[in-house]
Amino acid sequence: MATALKKAYIDPKNQAVLWETIQPLVRRTSAPPGTVELWFRETVAHFYEDEQVAVSAPLYDALLELNKQTLRRMADQLRAKPAPPAPTPSWDLNNKMMQVVQGENALKFDQEKDTPIRNMDELLLEQRALRDRDVLPPLAAP
Repeated sequence: MATALKKAYIDPKNQAVLWETIQPLVRRTSAPPGTVELWFRETVAHFYEDEQVAVSAPLYDALLELNKQTLRRMADQLRAKPAPPAPTPSWDLNNKMMQVVQGENALKFDQEKDTPIRNMDELLLEQRALRDRDVLPPLAAP
């Protein structure tokens, strides 16, 4: 899976969309407190680590397809069992995710040079353009 797709997949906004989408099914189960969150993290981790996920589409389409696969798996698990399994926390996955983010941050830091701001208006326009380019359009209902 491409780094950009991984980053978009674990983005808090995308995770909130996944969480809110699966909640109606989760509420129908009798899962003990705390297990649903671990189950959710483990399922997301499974897809995050899966190198078999094909990325031939543009980022938005690939993220939408990955989200569909994730939700399909979660729904199948919830329908098959009365409660999500209570997995053990995956510290290795958290470390891997942190290393990816730290590596990206290190690359950005190495590429950026600290220079004085010469024109604040120009800087603001550049930052707005970068932000607008990085923001994904809202997910369309299937």
